[in-house]
Amino acid sequence: MSVIKTEMEKREISRMSNSESKRITKECLQVALIYLMAEKPLEKITITELVQRSGVSRTAFYRNYNTKEDILLEMSEEISDAITKSMDSKEYEENPKSWYAAIFSEVRKESRLMGMLLKTSMFDTIVERLKDIIKGEAASDVGYMYMLEASADAQISLLTEWFNHGMKESEDYMAELCLKIRAALA
Repeated sequence: MSVIKTEMEKREISRMSNSESKRITKECLQVALIYLMAEKPLEKITITELVQRSGVSRTAFYRNYNTKEDILLEMSEEISDAITKSMDSKEYEENPKSWYAAIFSEVRKESRLMGMLLKTSMFDTIVERLKDIIKGEAASDVGYMYMLEASADAQISLLTEWFNHGMKESEDYMAELCLKIRAALA
């Protein structure tokens, strides 16, 4: 019995090592892509440059991704997921201002990545996800649905402009503006 348990433990350790290895490989590729995008547009970055900068093999790249755009898509989904998870908090449901402030805080925290994503179509993935979150449940009233869409568009535009102008204002100040937009269009 102890031999079986030992073999099972070895397999589990091996599996953990493989998942950890995969996580590290992905992280290296993501960081390398961010640095390369600071130097030139995504279209001009080759897979060869990416794997050389990341220190992983071409095979490792293709084991994890099909294209360099897949790396950006995964990173944008991670940001979107972090924002979406924040909506599950009862605190934010009861205090939308703190939720808006948390979004602005997340954008500030991920500003380098956000800057890279703004240069690509991957930013649209985040924008669409945020709009869905801001709009909430689908409205049965068509007019109300349009109002929710307009409110979400205005708030996303505010977030984007804040980012593009250097994020000088505080997260709380920006959250207040989002609440004003929400109230004006309600």
